[in-house]
Formats: sequence, C-alpha cells, structure tokens
Amino acid sequence: MIAPAAFSLSKVASVDRVQVGESVSYTLTVNNVGGSEGEYELSDILPAGLTGMSVSQSYRLAAGASQQFRLEAVVNEQAGESVENCAMVRSSSGMVQDCAIISVSRPTPTPSPAPPPPPPQYLPQHPPQHLSPPPPSTYPSTYPSTYPSTCGNTGSYGSTTPHPQPYLA
Repeated sequence: MIAPAAFSLSKVASVDRVQVGESVSYTLTVNNVGGSEGEYELSDILPAGLTGMSVSQSYRLAAGASQQFRLEAVVNEQAGESVENCAMVRSSSGMVQDCAIISVSRPTPTPSPAPPPPPPQYLPQHPPQHLSPPPPSTYPSTYPSTYPSTCGNTGSYGSTTPHPQPYLA
C-alpha cells in the first residue's frame, strides 16, 4: 500500500532584528514527505506589526518534492519588541505550523536642531545726562567768568565778544 501525502513546513526570516520601517523576507518551504502526491493549503496571514501580502492558497505537490515561497513584509508602527509570524499547512493528513520571530527596535530619534537663540535684549538707552554747572558758589574764584575769543579770524565771521568760562573739573 502506498503511504498518503504528508507535509512538513519550515519558515525562516531573512534577519533576526529590524527597525520599524525596514523590510524582512520570509522563506517558506513545504515538503511532501509522504508516499503519494497530495494537495495542501498554505496560509500565512501577517500579524499586526507587519505590512505586506498575506497568503492563503491551495497547491498540489508530488511525493518527495518541495516548494519554496518567499514573502516580503515591512515592520510597521504597531510592532512590539518582537513580531511572531506563523504559517500553516493543512491537508487531509493533518496540519503543521512553523513560526519565525524577529526582534524589533525603534530608530533613535534624531534630535531636532536647537532653536535659534532669542535676539539680544538691549538695555533701554538712558537719555544723555546734561551736566549742568554746579551752583555759582562752587566756581573757582581765580577764573574770570568771561574771556575774550582767541579765534584768530578777525574777518566778518570772527568774534571778539566774551564767552562764559567753561567749568573745569
């Protein structure tokens, strides 16, 4: 008597660790280890945390033959610290399952550039202080209160009128 078809399944991830936003490839290998040709259904439904194409389809496989499938997925924001992705083969002889687990890391956030410094704060400008001469009693007694102009210009723009003596500190 010929043994019925019996299937084995292997599932392997292309990487052990990925970051959110990166791709991972899964290789599924189905072997017919039975003595006759058989039909099986392959299911690989991607879990939350992976985005890509899921598979759920029937195939025929000769005794002693194998088929390989490659599935691509991208790790998305829903992924936790790890993602377990399982595939199943169902046939008249039963069901087999194999899973691949990948670790997920989050990209290190790039610090945003520091905001520009605020514009300099200038102290308010104080109006210029106009110094007024001290009271008349503090003028030195040895200086006259007026003096003649020493400008050498004696033309029409010259002046010989007395000017007040500047205060000398």
